[in-house]
Amino acid sequence: MTDFVVMFTKHFGIEPSDYKPELTYNDVADWDSLAHMAIVAEMEEAHDIEFEVDEISEMTSAGRMLEILTTKIKEA
Repeated sequence: MTDFVVMFTKHFGIEPSDYKPELTYNDVADWDSLAHMAIVAEMEEAHDIEFEVDEISEMTSAGRMLEILTTKIKEA
């Protein structure tokens, strides 16, 4: 999902060319709990969905975040 990559890289201030699904909070300097919840809220608003607490806590990498988002959109 190209819009997710744009959202992710913009949100965390990284270059799109540096995006990899394997990125975790250890790899992205600005990825802390507050930034995590902010991007979750941004995804929810952009796609008119609401994540469950367990889904949010499973978002441990950029790729996993995209997988959960994609599944949630399909379910909506």
